[in-house]
Amino acid sequence: MRLSDEEKQAIVSVVASFDPAAEVYLFGSRVDDAKRGGDIDLLIYSGRMDRTVRRAIRRAILDRIGEQKLDIVTAKAPGHAAEPFIRLARQNAVRLT
Repeated sequence: MRLSDEEKQAIVSVVASFDPAAEVYLFGSRVDDAKRGGDIDLLIYSGRMDRTVRRAIRRAILDRIGEQKLDIVTAKAPGHAAEPFIRLARQNAVRLT
């Protein structure tokens, strides 16, 4: 996983401040240590996420880790029927929380 401990802690802390029960996963190229570059792709499972909260989380994370490419995808819960993209993202995702 190509996130520093500080980046990981910042992400987990910010998301928990909005929803302590949320589950956060890293997916995409940052999961693969052999790859270079790439944005930070996060999948957040939470029943409390709407567009406004997602934007606030993104801004708070970037305030803590600095400007980087950051994409956030949200879903209700792991047990709910998921869209195909979310199922695909989850296949190689690494749980941060």
